[in-house]
Amino acid sequence: MGKTHALSGAMAFGVAAIPAAQLVHLTLPELLLGTVVTAGAAMLPDIDHRESHVARTLGPLSRGLACGVAWLAGGHRRGVHSLVGVAVVALLAFLGAALRAGSTSWAVAGVVLAVVLAGAGLLAGMAWPGDRRRGWRVYPKPWHGPAAGGVCAAAALALAVGAAEAPHATGTGVLAVLLVLTLASAARVFHIRHWTRLRAEVDDWLPIPVTAFLLVGDLDLRVVPVAVVLGVIVHIAGDMATVGGCPLGWPWSLTARGPRKFRTNSPIERGPVTWACLVILAVTVLWNSGIAQAVTRHG
Repeated sequence: MGKTHALSGAMAFGVAAIPAAQLVHLTLPELLLGTVVTAGAAMLPDIDHRESHVARTLGPLSRGLACGVAWLAGGHRRGVHSLVGVAVVALLAFLGAALRAGSTSWAVAGVVLAVVLAGAGLLAGMAWPGDRRRGWRVYPKPWHGPAAGGVCAAAALALAVGAAEAPHATGTGVLAVLLVLTLASAARVFHIRHWTRLRAEVDDWLPIPVTAFLLVGDLDLRVVPVAVVLGVIVHIAGDMATVGGCPLGWPWSLTARGPRKFRTNSPIERGPVTWACLVILAVTVLWNSGIAQAVTRHG
């Protein structure tokens, strides 16, 4: 469920930040931003389902995006829930940050990470074929796969042109979309809708000015692409633990893989899984806050 995905994402960032503190010093604002973005990104792959948390964040806009993504991915728990899907998200997140900051190292990191993930997906598809539906045949109709590939190619060409003509604006636009979706997804978990007397959809519109502030302000957003990719990976790992599993080798295989130990929204998810994530998150929050405060005092 969305709450469990968000909680596990926040927990994962807290855990990852502990060894990362030995390499980079994250400030308290960066820790907070990374935690929230990872929590929201841990719901991002469900953009292939029109009734998911992330699909309902911006009304018709996000629902339309969800329908488009589902069409391109071949359905729910298909392309977006695979290693190739993670590779695409990683490439977008890191290239967006690279174009915005004019950083070659971020671009190289994004390309290398995407190649590694796509290669792992190919190996998974070859190692676990398990079915006869591969390549374009993972789509429901014969014309569906080539059409989806053509749309993706056109989108990639548009991004390439934008990167060549206006790199900063293109990178900012990519990061803006990712931030709005992830922050809105994280906000919906708290059920703060109709919070004001005007009964405004607070958790839907609030991420938009917050994203604008983050992008316009003089803030270091180096944590954003890492948090987005980590959140997507945590989501897929969580879905693999449920009975449905995930087709890691898509589009070379539709075979669902994973431990597949419990059902979604089962007593196991609502009980032991949720409480374990809460306890670990609380410990990491205390630990990382202490590290960040110590760095601030001695910095």
